[in-house]
Amino acid sequence: MICASGRTAPEVLAELKRRYANRPIVELEAAAEEELKITELRLAKLFSAETAAPPTSGENHISQPDKAAGSSNRTRPPITTHVLDTALGSPAAGIEVHLEMWKDATSPPSFDNKEFKGW
Repeated sequence: MICASGRTAPEVLAELKRRYANRPIVELEAAAEEELKITELRLAKLFSAETAAPPTSGENHISQPDKAAGSSNRTRPPITTHVLDTALGSPAAGIEVHLEMWKDATSPPSFDNKEFKGW
């Protein structure tokens, strides 16, 4: 997982090469940090789009926003999803994602039974 916004292809490749030998726990932390950057960029873009005029067709670069002063109370990264259309090399369009919480603490979820109502 890498936040590619504002980075060139050689920069992304260099970062992936640098992280390749990471232990799994180190890479998990690095991936969570990258996921957090992506979420922050998306939120900044969303809120700036509400207050600013829409960008022209040539503008699609996002810069990393300044972090707000103070410490964060987060204990884990937010839940996000990012689906790529690998044939086009761009974000996939028209995919619905539903987040549901498992409510039955006594048994694990089963994806075999489509009629199960434990969600």
